[in-house]
Amino acid sequence: MYNSLATMHLRKPTNDETFHFIRGGGEMGALTRSFDWSLSPIGTPDQWQQSLRTSLGIVLHSAFPMFLFWGEHLICFYNDAFRPSLGVDGKHPALGKKGNEVWSEIWDFVEPLLRQVMTTGEPVWYEDQLVPFFRNGRIEDIYWTFSYSPVYDDHGDISGVFVTCTEVTDAVLNRMRTDEIVAERTRELATANHSLQRSNAELAQFAYIASHDLQEPIRKVATFTQMLETALGTTSERQQHYIGKIKNASARMLLLIRDVLTFSQLSRDTDLVRITDLNLVIDNVVDDLELLIDEKRARVHYEGLPVLEAVPLQMAQLFGNLISNALKFSREEADPVISISVKLLDRPALTEFPMLDNRCSYHHLRVSDNGIGFDQLYADQIFEIFQRLHGKKEFEGTGIGLAMCKKILQNHHGHIFATSEEGQGATFHVILPENQSSFEEPASH
Repeated sequence: MYNSLATMHLRKPTNDETFHFIRGGGEMGALTRSFDWSLSPIGTPDQWQQSLRTSLGIVLHSAFPMFLFWGEHLICFYNDAFRPSLGVDGKHPALGKKGNEVWSEIWDFVEPLLRQVMTTGEPVWYEDQLVPFFRNGRIEDIYWTFSYSPVYDDHGDISGVFVTCTEVTDAVLNRMRTDEIVAERTRELATANHSLQRSNAELAQFAYIASHDLQEPIRKVATFTQMLETALGTTSERQQHYIGKIKNASARMLLLIRDVLTFSQLSRDTDLVRITDLNLVIDNVVDDLELLIDEKRARVHYEGLPVLEAVPLQMAQLFGNLISNALKFSREEADPVISISVKLLDRPALTEFPMLDNRCSYHHLRVSDNGIGFDQLYADQIFEIFQRLHGKKEFEGTGIGLAMCKKILQNHHGHIFATSEEGQGATFHVILPENQSSFEEPASH
């Protein structure tokens, strides 16, 4: 009995029994079991502390890249998931080697981190860190996101450092390349912005010329035409026809110049944005158009319109143009009826308007009339500058009014479109955000 017990105690453990804590573990598990640990400073596995066995079991059986430094000499262990990061011609196999031997070219970076963790017990973490080292036959620039954590031995002392890591080289390089699609695009935008500023300056110069140099000759034409008519006294029907032509042409030219000037001065000036009650805006518009409304025997219905952030003057121009248009394009056989209604657009409704930003609420206003209408085929064309669907003899105007409406809505981060049918009136849909502050760009630092 004694001999059999002695024999049992003296029996040399099998390889599987010695390495029961790292059964499996893939390629690195097999290399760990076959490695001659008798030549290592940490000794053979049967002499290893339980904490080392447990940590190594976690490393080898993890699908996430992991590395373990252990002991005074920082002996290296790693798993199959970390193995590809060592390249095909480089540091592998680094198993059982001292840390300074494996990572000699970056030891001045790695060792202070390891010693810091082992001294303080505080983990360290880096994201997208450049750590170039030798692999695939050369030094490569490699980027890592990694953490170093302390590993305690059986006596409660820190004897190792546990490394979880992932190589992010491809992601970082792709981002760098993107940062470079972006830098180039920024340069292009800066150039475009410079050109736009120059164009705006030229437009401002044109506006000045239009307001002074161009208007004055037209005024003189009108004045001298009137003087000529007075000086001629009694004139023939043919002469009166020619004088009338001159008067009409000069009046249209002056109106056109003034409309172009107004259009050029429409800007997105956030300093002019105010809390604006659209009920009061349209009250004023209706007051201004009182004589024309009475002449046309028109009715204008509106109530419950929203209070929102806007440029009051541009709101007056917007609704002034829309109501004037409805009065202008009325039917002779029917008194004009203009109605303005509104509803708040909820998020599901916003999906119908992908051009809108969903950072704020929007109001959908409908300006409807019972006028002559137009073919829906021309619904986009009517908002372009100088576009007219009807002749100058039939209806006065310069073809700029709806273009101004479109620009005002663009200034306010809104949208405008029209629906109509010939002879059935028209509805102009005005979509305005509740506030403009949602669209303010963050201050640059």
